[in-house]
Amino acid sequence: MKLLDLGADRASLEFAPGDQDLVMGRLGAFGPVTVVRRLDHAVVSVAGQDFIHMSDWDEPCLIAGTSFGVNMLAKIAAESLASTPRALRR
Repeated sequence: MKLLDLGADRASLEFAPGDQDLVMGRLGAFGPVTVVRRLDHAVVSVAGQDFIHMSDWDEPCLIAGTSFGVNMLAKIAAESLASTPRALRR
């Protein structure tokens, strides 16, 4: 799992397909999560923030478009890193 800075208060949290439930569960810690599916993406909403969820080439990501959303994704990424055994970190 890694957080990519996209500039201008935007970031993308990229994660393995097997981490989908983990990421959604951690988003749920911020409040109720709603998902609206679109043709080529989904809009995931929580705590007043909308994230774009995409899964191109089997590599899912959540994209935040506000500084608050970026902070939420950064917290999820940090929690993932903290819970990953040092030997498995890349």
